Amino acid sequence: MSDSSTKKQIDHASVLARSASQQAMIPGSNKTRWQLLQQAQHASSVAYTLADPQNKQPLETPVKIYQAHVLSLVRIYEKRSSMQKLIHHILQITIFVGAALVTVIVGIPEVPKLAPALLSGVVTIATALANYYKFGEHSRDLYLTSEDLAQEYNWFGTKRGPYKEKDAEVALELFMDRTETLIRKQTKRSFALGQQKEKLEEGK
Repeated sequence: MSDSSTKKQIDHASVLARSASQQAMIPGSNKTRWQLLQQAQHASSVAYTLADPQNKQPLETPVKIYQAHVLSLVRIYEKRSSMQKLIHHILQITIFVGAALVTVIVGIPEVPKLAPALLSGVVTIATALANYYKFGEHSRDLYLTSEDLAQEYNWFGTKRGPYKEKDAEVALELFMDRTETLIRKQTKRSFALGQQKEKLEEGK
């Protein structure tokens, strides 16, 4: 078999492995997800064997595939939480410092009258943005979700908590169920915060 032909087969098997892995991450029945993860493992094993015929070990197992998925979610939520927190702090500092400066410069005759008006406008805008988008609440919610997912990840990896003394397939199914429940709850909370914004707009 030529090198180019082998490379094509490796690429094809790798694509199948990634595709099956991605489909397995979509919420569905445990049986379907397990089958998809098994397919991903098989395709990964084929690709690895073609690349190194002397080694029959698969590149990834169903457990490793899903663990990597959860770990990536933890990092995504942490990153989003940090960004929301940064915006929240910037707005709060703008509000506090701006409000204090307005009070000070109003009493200084040398300062143009337009300055406190502009500064007051900035404070008003920052306050409106903070109240409307609720960056602080989103940040806390995302952080707590990332912590909960990380805890499940650690429990599963060390076979503690609800995963203690469970066989691999049952433990993985439970891991999927519990992590997906956390993700759904976070999505619902974000949606609820979005509805609060819509009600605020309707009340104007």
